[in-house]
Amino acid sequence: MRYNEVEFDFETWVWFGIDDDIRDAWDRRFGEENVSIALINLREWLKTKPKFQEVIDKGYGGNWVIWIWDCLERNEGWRKEREEYEN
Repeated sequence: MRYNEVEFDFETWVWFGIDDDIRDAWDRRFGEENVSIALINLREWLKTKPKFQEVIDKGYGGNWVIWIWDCLERNEGWRKEREEYEN
């Protein structure tokens, strides 16, 4: 599946290009609530990293979708670890 271009605007702090096809795939894999929370947390984190676009360009070929997916997978791993620890 080829995704459309996703961008983050560092002036308005808004995601662009997260269309229904992308969001549906993320929601099915990670859960709608987890994705919503992660996107909010990533936006807040990016507010403190005005030059992070350079990291996306160099490390991810400019592809925000890959970076967001990686973040969602890491968050899932941390949630599972916490659940195991709490049980």
